[in-house]
Amino acid sequence: MFAVPAVAAAGAVGTVAVSKGVDEVVEVISRRTATSLPSVPGANVVAGTVFFASVTVHGKDGVQIGDGSVNGMVVDIIPGLPVKLVVQNKIVLRLPDGELHLNNMHIREIPSPGKTFAIAVIGGTGKYRTARGDGIGEHATDTDTKITLNLVLT
Repeated sequence: MFAVPAVAAAGAVGTVAVSKGVDEVVEVISRRTATSLPSVPGANVVAGTVFFASVTVHGKDGVQIGDGSVNGMVVDIIPGLPVKLVVQNKIVLRLPDGELHLNNMHIREIPSPGKTFAIAVIGGTGKYRTARGDGIGEHATDTDTKITLNLVLT
C-alpha cells in the first residue's frame, strides 16, 4: 500500500505534484496476500462478519517497500449478481519511515477493476505521527489496490 515526494524510499516511487495545503502525496500499491473473507460471499458472510487481510506494500516500480493489514467488518450486503458487500475498514501500512493509519467504508464487489473509494488518513507513527488527510483507493485487480494519499503533516 508507499512513500513519494522527492525522496525515494526503499523502492523508488517517483515524484508527485503536491497541491496547496498538502505536505506530501504518497502513492503505493497494496497487494492482498491473505484474507479471512471469501472472494465470493456465501451463506457464511452476513452483515456483522469481521475479517482481516494481510498486505504487502509496493512502490509504483513494483518493489516491495512495506507491509500492512486491514481489519474490517461487513456492514451491509447488496443482493444481486455479483453480490456487493459494504465494508468498513481500518488499515495500517508499515513503511520505511513509519506507519500510516487509514479508515474507510466502501462497496466491495469482486472483481471490480477501476472502482474507486475514499480513504481517510487518521494518523500514524514516525514521520507520519501527525498525519491527517484523505485519499483515493482504486481496485486494480482482485488483489491489488492503488492508493494515493494527500497528507498534511502538522
